[in-house]
Amino acid sequence: MTTQPATQSPLATPTLVVGIAAAVLALLGVLPVVGLLAAPLAFMAAIAAIIIGHIALARVAGGNAKIGLVFGYVALALTVGMLILRFV
Repeated sequence: MTTQPATQSPLATPTLVVGIAAAVLALLGVLPVVGLLAAPLAFMAAIAAIIIGHIALARVAGGNAKIGLVFGYVALALTVGMLILRFV
C-alpha cells in the first residue's frame, strides 16, 4: 500500500512570497520618505496576499497558504496602523 503525497495548491507559494513582501514593505513604512512610497505598495500587496491565500486554502489546505495569509493580515494591520499614526 502506497500513500499519496500531500498536494499543495499552486497558489500557496505566491501567497507566501507576496505576504512576506507586504510585511517587509509595511515595516519600511516607518522610514520618513520611503514610508510614503512603501505604505501603498504594502497595502496592495497585503490585500493580494489575503485574496490569493483564501483562494489557495479553498482549493487545498496547505502550510504555505496559511503562513502567507498570516503575513498578509499582519502586513495589513501594520500598514493601516502606521498610516493612522502618520496622518493623525
